[in-house]
Amino acid sequence: MATLEFADVTMTYGSGSTRRRALLDVSFVLDRGAFAVLSGPSGAGKSTLLKLILAMERPESGSIRVAGRDIQRLRKASIPYLRRNVGSIFQDFKLLLEATPLENVALSLQILGMRHREAQARARRALERVEISPDTRRATRCLSGGEQQRVAIARALAGEPAVLLADEPTGNLDPRLTKEILELLAEVRLRGTTVLLATHDPQVMSWADCTDFLRLQGGKLMEHRKTLDGVAAPRASDEQAGPVLMGAVA
Repeated sequence: MATLEFADVTMTYGSGSTRRRALLDVSFVLDRGAFAVLSGPSGAGKSTLLKLILAMERPESGSIRVAGRDIQRLRKASIPYLRRNVGSIFQDFKLLLEATPLENVALSLQILGMRHREAQARARRALERVEISPDTRRATRCLSGGEQQRVAIARALAGEPAVLLADEPTGNLDPRLTKEILELLAEVRLRGTTVLLATHDPQVMSWADCTDFLRLQGGKLMEHRKTLDGVAAPRASDEQAGPVLMGAVA
């Protein structure tokens, strides 16, 4: 069953001489429980694509469906509900460094309208899932980089999202921690969450046990390759070799 669908999505910024195309006629489908790696150089459109899924931007044309819902038709008041169903992890974590891990996760749910008691319960479960004690009183700034990233993942998972977006989530981590985070994301998708990880790092592409490999270039989806379950995405040499349109969406 499809969890995330893009159909002929085009996005441009500016007008007249400043008009810039970010995405052009992008179409793809990700099934429930997929782990997709979205690759491409800086400026390819990766961040724009993630912002569209979060309804931070609206496309010029085309449609986007998350868990069967056409998000362009959502009223403004429904966007917090969407964002509870789409978790997101960013390279700089965006955590409250003086707050505890539990406070970081629970507050994100309360901002989206969840009651205090339910937010606390979900936050505790999410932290336990990533092996961070919900009872620690240490400020988040005192945690290691890997622990902070786990808190960020717990925050993204606490709303029990259908889709988890990760924008360069291992950019600040060493190779050992990068592998740990990729293994954790692989475990997340086995529970039924669709994971979309955006990166331009060839090492991350080679280590991620993904089911789908997508490549953007100049706003166009040059490739959508289905991989064997548990087989890593193409290595750096594949990424540099140009389009390989096996089962591609161009």
